[in-house]
Amino acid sequence: MRHFRIWAGTAISLGFLILLLWRVDSAEMLRAVRQVEPLWLLPAGVAFAASIWTRVLRWRVILVRVLPLSTAETAEVLVIGCAANNVLPARTGELVR
Repeated sequence: MRHFRIWAGTAISLGFLILLLWRVDSAEMLRAVRQVEPLWLLPAGVAFAASIWTRVLRWRVILVRVLPLSTAETAEVLVIGCAANNVLPARTGELVR
């Protein structure tokens, strides 16, 4: 069952990625990527990882008495909810989480 979910999730993600890229002007996208300052990518990645890690720890504290999850399980649920919030309207990702 777990393998099915992984493959289904991958297929759905690829489908949405294809839909997204279908409507994107590739020349404009390349121009935008060339304007990125690489020096800012490292601190942005560190800040993003710290943000996710802090949320994972917070949710573990909140859920520990109701549903004791490992850090990895909590991170998985949190990231899935955040990803759903990016594509679904009205923060529906909270329900997905």
